[in-house]
Amino acid sequence: MCLPDRWNGKVTARSDAEMRSLSFYLWNSQTSSLGDKLLTIYRFTEQQWNEENQEDYIRLDIQVQKSKAVFAAQIFKTNADDSLNLSAEEVKNSVFAI
Repeated sequence: MCLPDRWNGKVTARSDAEMRSLSFYLWNSQTSSLGDKLLTIYRFTEQQWNEENQEDYIRLDIQVQKSKAVFAAQIFKTNADDSLNLSAEEVKNSVFAI
């Protein structure tokens, strides 16, 4: 993911191998603690994706060689700093495979 410049020093990430996800949170540097969740990116198998309520996610157009994985994102809003919230379009344009 190409992180927005406005997230510099304000956001941190945590991965969850069991859930096959990467979540981004507000970071409180004064207390060294996580704040509100801003975004989670998931990797689903095709079967998992077909069993999910797809309305809850933004499907990402990511193709990984030799993989039929589906990548999707969930956006969360924070009231702590509205400037850090992302739109669906920003997420679609910021997440890509390398």
